[in-house]
Amino acid sequence: MAAAVKLNICVIQPKGYVFSLGLLDQAIYFQYYLQEMGYRVELTKNRLRADAVNFIFGGHLGFDPDLAARYTCVLVNLEQVGSDGCNLAPAYVEMLGRLPVIDYDPANVAAYRADPSEVAIVPFQFMPYLRREPLTPVAERPIDVLFIGSVNQRRFDLFEKIRAAGVEVSYFDGPLFGPERDAFIRQAKCMLNTGFYGRNRLEQTRLSHSLSLGTPVVSTRPNVGNDCGVFEDCTTWVDEAEIVDFFRNTFPTQEWCELAQAQVENFTRTDPTADFEAMLAHFALLFDAMPQAHRPAVINTTSDYRLGWLNLAEDARLAPDAVLDLTQALEWPQQVDTASFGTIALQPESFSAILANPARLSGAALDNLMRNCMALLQNQGHVILSVPAKGADVTSIFHKSAAPDLTALMEPYTESFWQMGWFSHRFAVEGTAVDGDVQIVLRKVETTPRERNSMRASDPHFGLDQAPYLAAVAG
Repeated sequence: MAAAVKLNICVIQPKGYVFSLGLLDQAIYFQYYLQEMGYRVELTKNRLRADAVNFIFGGHLGFDPDLAARYTCVLVNLEQVGSDGCNLAPAYVEMLGRLPVIDYDPANVAAYRADPSEVAIVPFQFMPYLRREPLTPVAERPIDVLFIGSVNQRRFDLFEKIRAAGVEVSYFDGPLFGPERDAFIRQAKCMLNTGFYGRNRLEQTRLSHSLSLGTPVVSTRPNVGNDCGVFEDCTTWVDEAEIVDFFRNTFPTQEWCELAQAQVENFTRTDPTADFEAMLAHFALLFDAMPQAHRPAVINTTSDYRLGWLNLAEDARLAPDAVLDLTQALEWPQQVDTASFGTIALQPESFSAILANPARLSGAALDNLMRNCMALLQNQGHVILSVPAKGADVTSIFHKSAAPDLTALMEPYTESFWQMGWFSHRFAVEGTAVDGDVQIVLRKVETTPRERNSMRASDPHFGLDQAPYLAAVAG
């Protein structure tokens, strides 16, 4: 694959899901080595690129497989798959069975692919960018044993055995990722690795990250897939039955500290470049057949980016697909340049839904938003006004006086629609809900003959387009 091809590493993060930050370690690993090989690589959150190959990290968190038909996508599987692995949604396993996939562990592949040769394997090895600070000698580090991960009863019982040997085990009381977590890893004499279940596989990402930071690893041996690869000579392996003896008699010695330092240095000699080259060659034909960018049918103007939607915002810091403020008076069509869809024309009556957050909008801005929604929506299209309900007075959010229900707030756009200058269409309230967010769902509908007749009676020009009307009369 030519280095001229752009690559986009897309990390999937459901709204407010902090654990997606745990995917950044692997995403940055891919970004680093692909850039070292001369590729242009972007790292994004929930954003697909029309002109790039998209590597999807965290596809098990709700990635829509239909998007793979519109973009060039490769799933990067970081989960343990199979009967002894994670409890994964069937939809995700089905995606692994038919879409292009990169896996870190050959032991996963048989659980979702009949032909293992269809899957590219890229293991986790040394990360040079993490070794930028001088290492504190192992014996002088203030944390004895650090564990990172979920703590179940099995792991807690193992920690208690180590403590009984006179060695303290530390772990976080909540999720912590990135440089803040790495600062603690660098202060540990060792990182402890042990499986969540009795049947456990090698935790490549945990081992490679710790060793790359210069912190030794003490690990129980995996009993699923016994080949430890490059980690064999870079890790202290201890049988669980002997773990108390190790931490009581071996761990405190200078000899082990020197061995651990040698193991850490052994790991610096690992290099996954050949695996990345093989992966790129594996997908060369796929990357040469980029699909045409599709035109989105739905618009999102809230601050929460939505995959597959056209995301518009007035603030470029939100990294929308295009900077465009629908609360301003706008003329249509508008042309916008986007990374996700290429250059597209926003034509009147061409979208099926628009999601907006009208919080803090005054009358003119809200009126402009509704006028633009009316212009852009197809007949029967929907506008969804979503406002966080927590601690909010809905009537004050819309800058209206107290109303008997939410539908009354929309009265200028539904019942008194002619005041907006509308004639052929209006909005109808389709539903309201208060569940986390206040949502008012409006549907664009054609006005009835009786409604148009009432509008003519209320309009100073009888609802007539004066220029063609007068021309017809004059003719």
